[in-house]
Amino acid sequence: MKRNKTGCNSGGSAHPEIRIGDRWKDSHGSIITIAEHQLNRVIFYREGYHSPCMCTQDRLHREFTLVEKSRLTDKTDMARVMEAQGVEKISIINEIISRADTLTIDSQREGTAI
Repeated sequence: MKRNKTGCNSGGSAHPEIRIGDRWKDSHGSIITIAEHQLNRVIFYREGYHSPCMCTQDRLHREFTLVEKSRLTDKTDMARVMEAQGVEKISIINEIISRADTLTIDSQREGTAI
């Protein structure tokens, strides 16, 4: 029997990455916000509830859908670029460039160099 080599390999992750601050939606339309993420559990808050809820990663991927990714504000620019993929990576690079241009223009107005 001959093997067919098409050159197509699977790539990427099958599930979205779970990050603190991500917003997910369940089958009823309720929104949750991830508060803490560990290897075997995810702690989240439901909108309207004050107590935290807990589930496994598998249950989160099975019963919830990702609505909004959290913004990576506490990481360095390089870490943000390396973690992002596709269009998100391009938008992060554009944001970094525009911020650097703004700093350059502001320093030229004040007569100081960066």
